[in-house]
Amino acid sequence: MSILGDNPILGGTADGLQDDVIAGAIRGGPGISVPDLLWLQTQNDGIRQYDYEGNQLFSHSTGSGFDLAVDPDGTYYGRWSGGIGRKFTADGSGSVIWTFDLDSNISMVCALSPDGHIYAGNTSDGSLLHKINAKTGNKIWEHDCGFNNPRGVAVDQDGFIYVLLRGEGIIKVSPDNDRVWDSTGFFGAGKISVSPDGHAYGGSTANDGTIYKLSQDGQSIIWGYTGHTSEPTVMRADNQGHVYSGSFDDTIAKIDDDDGSEIWRVNLGSNVNEIALDPHGNVFAGTRGNDLFRLDPSNGDTIWEVDTGGTARGLLTAHLRYGAFPERW
Repeated sequence: MSILGDNPILGGTADGLQDDVIAGAIRGGPGISVPDLLWLQTQNDGIRQYDYEGNQLFSHSTGSGFDLAVDPDGTYYGRWSGGIGRKFTADGSGSVIWTFDLDSNISMVCALSPDGHIYAGNTSDGSLLHKINAKTGNKIWEHDCGFNNPRGVAVDQDGFIYVLLRGEGIIKVSPDNDRVWDSTGFFGAGKISVSPDGHAYGGSTANDGTIYKLSQDGQSIIWGYTGHTSEPTVMRADNQGHVYSGSFDDTIAKIDDDDGSEIWRVNLGSNVNEIALDPHGNVFAGTRGNDLFRLDPSNGDTIWEVDTGGTARGLLTAHLRYGAFPERW
């Protein structure tokens, strides 16, 4: 099979997620041009794809949705609501490759791993994390997260899974379903992020808007950012020493990863539900008010703004290390 036959992302065919050439191409290797694309899952209006100028390239309905993930080959995963997760073809037609059904009225958050699995956490029905074969949709295992509900999932480049539990904190789980650690010192809120060097970030459910950076073992807090005035919604760490955070106070902040100091903070007029980054410093944000923003990373000024027709519930770029995987570079 030719690696460059008909792949919608690379201009070639991908037969899996572990091919070194494909992985290198997605990372932006020599001679490879990765397209400037955004995928957006809206809460009630389906999945849309945009270019970096804000032009919509496709849109299709999925029903109510709460998170999004994208493979290096351009196939993508959405909805994750009502116990339903779906894998869609890369062409934007809305054609379904497989459906994962937990037969329960639950909402879910998800993240992809470099080795070809998707992890989905449900917010009811026992508070479980599910490991799913991304190619077939078959469940491999489930992990009991404890009393509280998963509200954010991230995977590091070694395949370890980080789950933010609402009102409790963060847990780290191995790819073999072993509990590595439970964090200490704060109550979890927002969509989790993991830095390239293995630090997890989470927000506080207390109404002080605090963002926390944890030590690599999850047992201590390195810093707390207190610039938000309401509960955090999302954290994203880039590859250049910055963390971006959104909040119910309608603001997005850029934070220095070394000491937690604020670089800038701007008001976008509505709850900042989603943030997407790429290795070149581009910053995008989706809001509860149906708007998608591209921001100037130097000061947070709006470069463009488009009405998406739905509340943002998942937002990714095509430039991340293993494809559009959350949180990793």
